[in-house]
Amino acid sequence: MKAIVAVFCGAILLLFLVGVSDAQDIAKKFGVGGRLAYYDISDDQVKDLTLEWTQSLLYEGLVTYSFTKSLSLELVGGYTETDLSRTEPGIPIVEFGELKQFPVLLNARYVFWPSSEIGIYIGGGVGYYFNDFSLTDKGKNAFAGLVVEMDDSFGYQVIGGVEFFLNEKVSINWDARYAWNKADYVERSPGSPEEQFEVDLNAFTFALGIKYYF
Repeated sequence: MKAIVAVFCGAILLLFLVGVSDAQDIAKKFGVGGRLAYYDISDDQVKDLTLEWTQSLLYEGLVTYSFTKSLSLELVGGYTETDLSRTEPGIPIVEFGELKQFPVLLNARYVFWPSSEIGIYIGGGVGYYFNDFSLTDKGKNAFAGLVVEMDDSFGYQVIGGVEFFLNEKVSINWDARYAWNKADYVERSPGSPEEQFEVDLNAFTFALGIKYYF
């Protein structure tokens, strides 16, 4: 967690050291870039189970098309790994499993330009999450014979952020996002009935990105 905070603080300091510049007219232009994000899935209570997710880093690549200087559409692909701890009555906290997610998101953004080089944007979008869940060795030892499956899922999100142009073609942005996402989850254990329920994968993201327009 300290490393995540250090990355973002260093990046923000760098931004103010290099300064900002007037943006080109980005209407009818594409942009490509990447983002590094702090990713925090909300803890969940399912029946008598408490599910706690660790914070992680989310890595994203993106392509943007600007219809006008203010209105753009953004396609994002990402990857993250998050650990899950599980608590239930009579059983201590178990480092239960690991979730790998590959989100593919389509977002619309609207940018307000208080100056020629700085834009403040809001937006939202939808996405599909490829979810790959696996038990840890501790999880397998604590729940012998247990098989867990988590389906892929749909989600949607809202966005707010700021974009700064370093020169006519390169910008840096940081933003906050909140995503709503539920996935079907199944547990199978020898001698026990199958259990099915939905797991909330709602997540908060704080990200720093860089983009090149052409």
